[in-house]
Amino acid sequence: METNEYLDEIDKLWPEPGKPPSRELVDFCVQAIAEHPESSTLWYDFGILMQRCGDDYAYEADDYLRCFEKSAKCNPNNAEAYRELGYVLDVYYSDYERADRAFKRAIELGADHESYLGRARVLAQLKKNDDAIHSLSENACPFHDHPEIQKLRSEIVDGIWSRGRKRGHH
Repeated sequence: METNEYLDEIDKLWPEPGKPPSRELVDFCVQAIAEHPESSTLWYDFGILMQRCGDDYAYEADDYLRCFEKSAKCNPNNAEAYRELGYVLDVYYSDYERADRAFKRAIELGADHESYLGRARVLAQLKKNDDAIHSLSENACPFHDHPEIQKLRSEIVDGIWSRGRKRGHH
């Protein structure tokens, strides 16, 4: 099968929000990646899918990390891969420096508001509150009026993040 055929079938089998993936879909993704290891989209989809797997699957943060690293390596312009890489490095590894670089790269590539949120959280966890606040400002963030951006900016201004508050994955 061609990559696009795999991607179309994966879309058809993708679970509803909040539902774990079927074994059929997981196995199908493994097969797709084996046949097309150069596909950034397949690696990205598999990383997202792994995170939704339940305890019946033996996937861990190292697996997610590997998928998003491979996705970014296959396509250095994949903003979503860098965003997810940033989240994995932040949430599972507390590797804030690498997470910051990943989020920054996602933003350079035109990422969505979630990358700005991730980067600001990482900066706050690095005790760089002024940088975090600036990163969400009107001058730095095209999503500055998004409710989640405004909420996080307020939390950082109010010092909530400097007291050690940390949220989970988006």
